[in-house]
Amino acid sequence: AQLTLAKAYIVTAQYDKALDLANSWKQTAVDDARPYLLAGDVYVKLEDFKAAKIEFSKAEELSSGGASAIPKLALINLELLQGNLDPAKDMLDAVLQEYPTNVTALATFYLISKQQGNQAAGLEKIKSTFDKNQTNIGLRLLLARVWLVEQRYAEVITLLDELEAQESLPKEYWATLGRSLIRDNQRQGATQHYDRWLAFAPNDKDAVIGKLFLLDSQNKFAEGAKLTQSFLVNRDDVQMQILDTHFLLMKSDFEAAQKSYDKLPAEVLEEPMSKGFLARFQLSRKELEPALANAEIAYDATKNSRNLLLVIHILDLMEQADKSLLFLEAHLEEKPNDLIARMLYAERQIGGDIGAAMLTYKKALEQNPNNYIANNNLAYLYLQQGELDIAKQFAEKAAELNPDNAETLDTLAQIYVAENDYEEALELYSRVVAGDLENEEIYLNYVETLLVSGDAFLAKRKIEQREMKLQESLDRVQALIAEYGIE
Repeated sequence: AQLTLAKAYIVTAQYDKALDLANSWKQTAVDDARPYLLAGDVYVKLEDFKAAKIEFSKAEELSSGGASAIPKLALINLELLQGNLDPAKDMLDAVLQEYPTNVTALATFYLISKQQGNQAAGLEKIKSTFDKNQTNIGLRLLLARVWLVEQRYAEVITLLDELEAQESLPKEYWATLGRSLIRDNQRQGATQHYDRWLAFAPNDKDAVIGKLFLLDSQNKFAEGAKLTQSFLVNRDDVQMQILDTHFLLMKSDFEAAQKSYDKLPAEVLEEPMSKGFLARFQLSRKELEPALANAEIAYDATKNSRNLLLVIHILDLMEQADKSLLFLEAHLEEKPNDLIARMLYAERQIGGDIGAAMLTYKKALEQNPNNYIANNNLAYLYLQQGELDIAKQFAEKAAELNPDNAETLDTLAQIYVAENDYEEALELYSRVVAGDLENEEIYLNYVETLLVSGDAFLAKRKIEQREMKLQESLDRVQALIAEYGIE
């Protein structure tokens, strides 16, 4: 009870009360190191390192002969706070001689090694200790955390997967493995992991936020809003309220989003992120100029793809295409690895400079060779230029990456048509029209392929089966009827 109260005092910066508690505790437990550790922690917060050292030294004296390394580590941390790396390292070496598997001591050893430019030694110390004590979950989790820092995500995943069958795993396991799966871009594995975590800890904030990150990256905004609201039912939380506002806005539920936004504290509403929220509200009301001003504030603070797209969208609505393009170019100059921005830039280039668009798509493929849209669009552009062999390479890659996508199959089919290989083209179109195809242009490409292959009877039947809604589609149907003499 006294420890809980002490922590509450420290967290709320009630240091006088914390010291009073420590002093009274000393009177009732004269041989207990804990009140001295508490007093030392308070003095650290107050940056009175001399007083803190006295308290920690007394705690160490009371712990002599015991099994606790805590006072020794507190004294080491005190040296580190004052920038005294060498004495801290000497003290730590002594602690590790006495407590070779102490997780905090090993973590501190790694941090000191890193500060001294020799993090490999720190990592090796942890790894070699773990190799000798592989049943020690604390050491396994420490090694995983360090590997996470070192961006060795696959090794973290392998290391922690061995614990999956165990029950009552600590939160550190779930958090470390979840972050590694996300950073290793294993979206399906990450989703399964966070679902398992939430199954037994539905109100764990870290678990909820991890799941929300995944939902946001998949544009599953309705699911995200449902999850934030289920969390907020149980307790108020400003961060979750912010996320709730975000998801509601992204799914265009402006009425509910406004109610969520109105619950945010005044100081949060002044943050750039909230200006982005405000921009979306203003955009929904067609208040374009103030929306642009607030969107630019959000973008300047966080230059990510989503904030960029918001600014670009508003500029487009204001019919400022030149400014929109310049804004996009400036963003790519600063963020050349933003693949979403690069794809948007290529799309805009197609209307004016096909060669430049092709170069941009090639740069996108350098970043991610498995970008099926870039492969498909390059195939289409090469087809337009009559370079069928090159077009076919990109089209086949796109179809391989996304074999059920109507656009990729249409592009490849059009290349077969250009090669007069109607059989292959119609085989692809049969796959396309077998599903729920909404794209009228692709449907008419199929009809035209039937006509050029000599199957006017089936082409006529396909025209009769489909009611076209777009004027350009109706015009094209009439042109095909006239050109091929369909009665």
